[in-house]
Amino acid sequence: MWGGRRLRGRRTWPRVATTAQRNAAVAKAYLEYLYSDEGQSIAGRHYFRPRSEAVLAKYSSQFAKLTLFTVDEAFGGWKNAQKAHFNDGGTFDQIFKP
Repeated sequence: MWGGRRLRGRRTWPRVATTAQRNAAVAKAYLEYLYSDEGQSIAGRHYFRPRSEAVLAKYSSQFAKLTLFTVDEAFGGWKNAQKAHFNDGGTFDQIFKP
């Protein structure tokens, strides 16, 4: 996992970058900054939707209002989403035209 994904409100750290001892502090500092209000403001200025509600409000004129959902809410978890959409014969296979 590469990003600072949030799982139930907790941030996960990029496994590859943080397992190497020399990279762990730098990777963690980068993600802490990325998800700080300052980092989220930089993202918003460059038209990336901020995750922070406070920062998103500041840039709300740039983004359409969306109803966001989690994979758990929409599909019952990643295992179900994988089976329905990405396993052989799933939705992806039905719509992909090489």
